[in-house]
Amino acid sequence: MLDSSLQSIVALIGLPVAGEPSQFLFERAFAHHNLDWRFLTLSVTPEELTDAVSGMKSLGFVGGRLASPHEEEGAALLDRLDPIAKMAGAADAFRREEDELVGFHAGAKAVADLLTRQKPLKDARAIILGGGPLARALALIMASEQAAHISIVNSDCDVPLSFIESAEDAYPDAEFHIQYVDEPASEEESSEKSTPLCKIDDGEILPIEQVDFLINTLSEAAWDSIRKTDRPTSFDLTDLAGKLVFA
Repeated sequence: MLDSSLQSIVALIGLPVAGEPSQFLFERAFAHHNLDWRFLTLSVTPEELTDAVSGMKSLGFVGGRLASPHEEEGAALLDRLDPIAKMAGAADAFRREEDELVGFHAGAKAVADLLTRQKPLKDARAIILGGGPLARALALIMASEQAAHISIVNSDCDVPLSFIESAEDAYPDAEFHIQYVDEPASEEESSEKSTPLCKIDDGEILPIEQVDFLINTLSEAAWDSIRKTDRPTSFDLTDLAGKLVFA
């Protein structure tokens, strides 16, 4: 049990962290709710990650954020993950529950909440650009809200088969479509890199006029990679009209 007389501490760990706005936002939220809490922004290398997570637990931190590149490796170091984070294989936040640090994906939940302000997720059709932690967690949340079709379009092969299989098993009523714009690694190359083989679907991406939500989770570098390919991955801005919500 934490000592209630001590000031509660929340921290962000990532690399790099310069210019990260979380501290600015969180401290104003603490003030708004009259919480005598502190937010720390900490630069942590991958080599320091295990010690950092262990230290935050030992020092009684009440929660924190796992910023890039720690969403996947950091999640594996937590005591427990909620169902979405566990299936996505990543968490961007954690909170203390008694003596455990429990991971979840706050970013995906926030995006889903914003989308529902525009239209219901139930029976919706969505295209998610990107296959990273945010994209995977958001796809699962949308499926849990009974979205009808979710296409994940990514620049490279980093969505593991275990995620796809878990998603289809957990949400059999949702149709998942996974597409990559680069060629997948061969089985031999994949084995050498210890990377799961991709599930490739070369079918056409859902026509934009049938899409309710178009969500871009790609980094600038990944977006540039997509633009350099010959695969049909771009959308005419004149098509982004009518019922479509772009995030």
